[in-house]
Amino acid sequence: MFLFFPIVSVYVFSKLITPIYIARQLLITLPFYYLLVAKGISGIKRPVLRILGILFVLLLMALSIINYYRGFMLPPND
Repeated sequence: MFLFFPIVSVYVFSKLITPIYIARQLLITLPFYYLLVAKGISGIKRPVLRILGILFVLLLMALSIINYYRGFMLPPND
């Protein structure tokens, strides 16, 4: 609930009334997102698949950090 409600409400408000979606304002939901990811990975029974899941998440995080420091930004939707 704490993960989905802020994201969905901001998205719906942005689509229906006025654009207010700013990613940094949703940073408050990150702890709940990380808990959800950790719960999903810990639910994997096989140790090999669990390690692959952890490596996959780390790879996605590393790619995100690389894009951040290179200054890659998507063009604004005008």
